Amino acid sequence: MQESRPTGLAYLAEVTGLLQAARLAHPTAGLWEAADLQWWWRADQHDDDRRQLFLRDSGRPVAAVVLDAVGGRLQCDLFQVDHGDRRLTAGLFERAMGMLEEFPDKEVELFVQDDEPLLLELAASAGFSHSGEDVTAWIRAGDERLGPELPRGFRLGSRAGRTGLHHLAKRNGEHVAKRLSECSLYRADLDLFVETAEGEPAAYGLFWADPVTGVGLVEPVRTEDRYQGLGLASHLVGRGLGLLGRAGCRRCKISYDPANEPAARAYLRRGFVPTTRSRILTRPPG
Repeated sequence: MQESRPTGLAYLAEVTGLLQAARLAHPTAGLWEAADLQWWWRADQHDDDRRQLFLRDSGRPVAAVVLDAVGGRLQCDLFQVDHGDRRLTAGLFERAMGMLEEFPDKEVELFVQDDEPLLLELAASAGFSHSGEDVTAWIRAGDERLGPELPRGFRLGSRAGRTGLHHLAKRNGEHVAKRLSECSLYRADLDLFVETAEGEPAAYGLFWADPVTGVGLVEPVRTEDRYQGLGLASHLVGRGLGLLGRAGCRRCKISYDPANEPAARAYLRRGFVPTTRSRILTRPPG
């Protein structure tokens, strides 16, 4: 095994290739897509080589440990192309715990799918406890159902051809447009929003088409509080799924908090089928 600790754009390229290889090896195993990590890039450019470790075998990506800075905590993720390799899983977890010793003042978050009993056992023995859940759901491209029409006074748009402050800047910072432009899977024509007649963003959704894996990712989706209950996100997701299908995606994926019942109902009505439930595990600092 060859080890590397790339930073910056080299990290982004390496983690993208690894997760694409993992998806090609298995249609549903693993929680994250390459596009998820590209979305996280907007907030964390991984300039610290202590927070990522990649393994290759004869030049081919095999596995990685990645610690993402999320607010004031670290999210720890283990990636591997062969999800059936329990020995590799155990070895990655041991390496991850060693890497986390460099950050004793950080709370750590770990997502573990219910079909990963070894990882659940290892996490429990390392002091992690259950703090939440996450559901992954899939839909076959072409199966999307048309959403409601937009109410009068709203219009659908995309970032293509737009300049000025990005509609995601409010929650993701003024540099979000630049960070997204650095991501190989980002397409401005799949960066959708619903706005009022006055040009105020009311809802948005970012749709990621991966030409290598044929998977379309929907992340994030949000309706601003004052516009909720109008069907804006449902319309937007329906349009976005159609665009992902035309972009060559064969399947589309979304993840959501099952405690968010309105979102869960909306995605199920849309035709998404839940396939995996993950536990969110946390460990306090120290």
